Order: sequence, then structure tokens, then C-alpha cells
Amino acid sequence: MEIMTMRFMKLGLALVTVWVVLDTAGFRCFAQRKKHVAIFNFDFNTADQGPIYYAYGDIRNLCRQVSDRLEANLVSLGSYNVVERRQVDRVLQEQDLGLAGRIDPDTAAKVGRILGVDALIIGSVTLLEFQGLPKNGYDPNWSPKRLQARIVLSFRLVDATTARLHVAQEVVGVSLPIGKEQVGKKPEVAERVIGGVWDALAGRFGSRIPIPINRPTQTATPTSEDFKRVINLAVEDATSRMAQQLEQAESKATNPARASEPIRTGVVGRVLRVKATAVFVSGVDRSQVKVGDRLFVRRFQVERDPETGREVRYSEKIGELEVTEIQEAVVVGTFSGAEPVRIGDTVTSK
Repeated sequence: MEIMTMRFMKLGLALVTVWVVLDTAGFRCFAQRKKHVAIFNFDFNTADQGPIYYAYGDIRNLCRQVSDRLEANLVSLGSYNVVERRQVDRVLQEQDLGLAGRIDPDTAAKVGRILGVDALIIGSVTLLEFQGLPKNGYDPNWSPKRLQARIVLSFRLVDATTARLHVAQEVVGVSLPIGKEQVGKKPEVAERVIGGVWDALAGRFGSRIPIPINRPTQTATPTSEDFKRVINLAVEDATSRMAQQLEQAESKATNPARASEPIRTGVVGRVLRVKATAVFVSGVDRSQVKVGDRLFVRRFQVERDPETGREVRYSEKIGELEVTEIQEAVVVGTFSGAEPVRIGDTVTSK
């Protein structure tokens, strides 16, 4: 009898041990599972809309761009599984929310449950301002390289089950002035001479001498492309910072014991300019890098599955960047990889 009792005790201990091991493994699996998130198009909540219409034709085009760039940055970081934007738009249309404008957390949670995601990201463009504009709207000596943009984005991470706000923050993005050799470039000597000759001829013979259509002229006011260029840079800077804050929030959520500690997030930047001997990267927090660091250069890809027809979004490593210089607004480095680096490629630390 005593022997049978011992055997049952050993069997019970073994079962308890197995249950504890399985339960611990299941907990680790749950903790390591990436959250599925959906990104809604940002709405626009600022009065200065003139340059937006001029550059994009429709404010919604800018809002879609903000959401698209945030999606690309989150995919590059790898902290979340991001639902395809087309699925989000389809559900919004089915729920008659496609043109409803601003979406509140309760409505977002309802859409999130339909999509089967854990959380949703909603937000607004709360400020868009410009510096370096020509005085009084016109300046014959004005150059596009003076133009800069500053954008402020507010965003919220909403729980799809409870509509509770996990994150409610604001980020600021700025454009960077571009090199003199890129825009606002003075005409070559030959062009200036030819232009001077045509000026003299036109002054002497009046309108009988046709002026060439491609004659060099100075830009006295910003064009739609000038506005779009600086807005795009500011959006890229802001969404990079937003992705880092969302990654930091997720890291704290999965590591509650470290909630009070500052968490070092993965470096996220965007290739701004490529030269023969250097690559310039914007959007990187200077406190997270030092000279000599080796960062990964990744390219965001979107392909279509031939069997299901669904879009597959991923990022692939194309090379590495060794940091050689850290400036106030950019990080400079040398690139090595199997493919040439391009403007717009993502730079990460993992």
C-alpha cells in the first residue's frame, strides 16, 4: 500500500511539473507574440490648408501619406504585425466610415474587432507650418533651398477590445535644408551668357526676336514641388519618431518590470541623400548612435501573393552603414552592400 501511494505521489508530481513547464512556455509564447495593429488614415486638424491643396490637390492625399510612411517605419522596426491598409479601407467603406472624417476610439475599436486586430492607431495632423517663404509672397532673389516645413502629429494607440487608450502622444517632424548644388542652382556660365545676349537682342529689336522657352529664369515663389519636397521630409521625420515611440510603448508593455526605466529603442532613420563617398540619414536620435556603429539598411517591399492575390509587405536588408560623423540634423556614414543604397531606404539598428 505504501509503495502504491509513493507511485501516485511521484505521478502527481510529474504531472504538476509538466503543467508548470507547459504553462510557462505558453506564457512566454503569449508575451513574445507581436500585436496585430491597423493604421487609420490621419485626419487634418489645422487651419492652414492652402499649401496642402497646392502640393497634393487634396488634403486626404497628405493624410494617406502620413499613414503609409508610419506603416513602412513600423514594418521596418518589426515590433508589430501591421494589417494591410487596403483591408482597413475596405472595412471603413463597408461601415460607411470612409468619408466620415475623424474617428473616435469607440468607433475605431469596433472596426478593430471586425479586422481581428489587437489595437488601432488613429491620429491627426495638428500643425503644418513653413519657414523661409519669400517676403510678401514674392522675392526675385528667393531660393527653394530656404524653404523648410514643420509638422506636428498627434496619435493614439487604441485597444480593439476595450477602446482603452494605451498611448496618446504627439511628435514633431521637420524638414532639412538641402544643399545649394541640389536646387536654386545658378545657371552655368554659358547659359548666363546666352541669356544676356537674348536680353540685349530683345531690348534692341523688341518682340520681333522670340525668346527661347527654356531660357534660365529665377524662381521668385515656391512651386508645388517645393512645398511637397519639404512636407515629405517633415512627414518622414515625424513618422520615424512616432514608430520609435510606439515600439518603446510595446517594449514597456511586454516588460512591466522595466516600465519605469528608459528603454533604448531601435534606431530608425531614412536615407536622405546619397553621394559617392557618404550617405546622409535623417530622423536618427543622436543619443542612440556613436561614430563607428554599424547600422542595417533595409528596403520596404510590397509584393502580391500569386495564389491568394493579397499584398505581402516586408523589409529586407540590403547592406550596412558605418557611422563616420554625427551632425545636428543628420548622421553620415559609408555604405556597403550587394545593392546600391537609395534615397528613402530605412536605417535601423536591428
